[in-house]
Amino acid sequence: MEQKMQEFLAKYEIAPCEHIETVLDTSTTCLVVRGCVGSGKTQLFLSRLAYLLESEAAQKEQMLNLVVDASSARMMKQAYRERYGCEKTPNFVDIFSFAYRIVSFYDEKNQNTRKVFSNMQKAADKILRAQFKLICSNVEIERLLQKVYQCKLRLLNEKRIAEIKMDNIDFAAFYNAYEKFKKQKKIYDKADVLQEALHILMYDKEMLELYQQRFAYITIDDAQELSYAAQMLIRILQAHQAKLCAFVNPQVSCDLTYDADATIFDAWKDDYEDYKEVVLTTTHRLNSTLCELTNRFIPSTMTTASTEECEIKYKGFSEWKKMYDYALKRVEEKEEVAFLYREDAIAIPLIEHLVSNQIAVNFQWNIKSFLNDSIVKDMVNFLSLFINPRNMRAFFEVHKYMGLDMSNRMLLEIDGIMSDQPQMDIYQSIIASSYKASGKRLLSSYMEDIREVSGGTTFDMLQFVLEKFAYDANMRKERRTIQDPVWIALQILAAKYPDPREFLEVLRGLINISSSEHADVYVLPLRAAYGRQYSCVCMIDCFAHIYPKFKGNAYEGAFERRLFYMGMSRAVHHLELFTAKNCFGTRLEMSPYIYELHGKRKEASKPKAVSSRLREQDFKRGVRIEHASLGKGTIKRVKDGMMEVVFAEENKMLNIKLCIKNKLVKLV
Repeated sequence: MEQKMQEFLAKYEIAPCEHIETVLDTSTTCLVVRGCVGSGKTQLFLSRLAYLLESEAAQKEQMLNLVVDASSARMMKQAYRERYGCEKTPNFVDIFSFAYRIVSFYDEKNQNTRKVFSNMQKAADKILRAQFKLICSNVEIERLLQKVYQCKLRLLNEKRIAEIKMDNIDFAAFYNAYEKFKKQKKIYDKADVLQEALHILMYDKEMLELYQQRFAYITIDDAQELSYAAQMLIRILQAHQAKLCAFVNPQVSCDLTYDADATIFDAWKDDYEDYKEVVLTTTHRLNSTLCELTNRFIPSTMTTASTEECEIKYKGFSEWKKMYDYALKRVEEKEEVAFLYREDAIAIPLIEHLVSNQIAVNFQWNIKSFLNDSIVKDMVNFLSLFINPRNMRAFFEVHKYMGLDMSNRMLLEIDGIMSDQPQMDIYQSIIASSYKASGKRLLSSYMEDIREVSGGTTFDMLQFVLEKFAYDANMRKERRTIQDPVWIALQILAAKYPDPREFLEVLRGLINISSSEHADVYVLPLRAAYGRQYSCVCMIDCFAHIYPKFKGNAYEGAFERRLFYMGMSRAVHHLELFTAKNCFGTRLEMSPYIYELHGKRKEASKPKAVSSRLREQDFKRGVRIEHASLGKGTIKRVKDGMMEVVFAEENKMLNIKLCIKNKLVKLV
């Protein structure tokens, strides 16, 4: 080992470890470090950068240090300073931010301006509705945009794009409409930025020479998350002059949105004469139990340096309240706990529950997106109307769901009647207005139930809207179901806060809940846990419609599997996987990954047969049933062996024992 390297290791008390000499060697043109989860790749990455600066092989301005995202850039900067001090802290940047700098510099030179949007879901939805007369779910739109980004980041030509097939839509036509929409609005998405940066360097020799001369060393952490276009951009910059070092773990390559491609590194050995590769197969993070579990889920030769064992817990909860109460208990027992989720809405009741119990939580959430969701806004307006039947603003927003088709002129007339007659509410004003007779009759058929539910609980109100006004049908039109995470979150909060006024106050107060950055309790989206580790990890939404979320083909399936693997492998000592059997009568299926990990094969799902084995205690408020002659309904209340059930046409009081004995009902 050369003298400078020995002095560096001694100065920072770095114990010689596997392949440290190769990683610190500054003479190799191309080095690929393949490592498993917890194998020390990040420490080697930072050590290489520190050694380049310490040995004066490069100034920090000559180094391009790429990480997976902006959050990782901040984390790396902090980790570097803690380990090597602040005197020569290198810069860290993600590939999209770096590409944006290239494009911005080019635009500044040429007096251009561009607006870049990271989320194009609303734009895609608008195009689908306006030009294709299609209503798609958020998942379908997300998948469609992924396909668009893949076309850009794989640099596909028009012929290849025209060959792409998707169910229920002409993909090539949508792609062209999407591009035309952006051109008209003068906006760009993130994939455009990367593609444009590559185009600039390919065709602007002055820009290319400027960037090639600037960077002497290019070092990439989590290089498996780079797309083909990103890797082409790096290859152009490197051009066999800069020293290239990439740290790769293909098992956690899980960026499906921006088309991660870890296979390209396999070709580097043929492209570079001075190519070296080292492999790290020992994990210093996972204990023996977790190592065996993850190796079984995605076959690997990974071994562990730990002899520690632990119990993997598969927690299936009969009620959501029990799930969150258990999470509270887990927090009290463990020093560090991370609750990881994929769907933002599922985490909202958990964060509220922990904070309301005086637990400091380090969290990331897009609460504005939740509060602006159409389901949330509709339910807030319905509850506001039930609480105050003179709330014209709320009525204006939801009257269409009540089957009351009203023009703006009619709404103004009703508002005017209320202004002149302060003792009258909206419903009385409608009856007194010139509104059509059929509409008045429909309203009259609702009135007794509306008056009754107005004095009920929050949960009663939500169920009333779902059943009486057939709001679930509206959800289906929007390609959403009662398994939607947003609807589940609302029901959980409604069950916790039965007073509708308090419920609305809690919803409004969510925006004011602050994250505690130094707390040891984390509630984070799965992607935010990338590159991190926690003593105890609880994955809280292990349901079949969430894992796997995309089931289109083997390519998507492989990404889904790696994403779940990434979540499990954040744990150091303890792992728990949460599911729930139902949500207030709505049956939920657990993820097939849970069956696989638990060593049990999933049975083919069968319709639940009508059976005398049903028990009286199975029939509770909120449970959905199907009656042999009355159809599907929801139990509103249970008392003295009788249950009141809300069916589509009417409410019925049914004797529970007789229904079971005569096999008239089944749970749905």
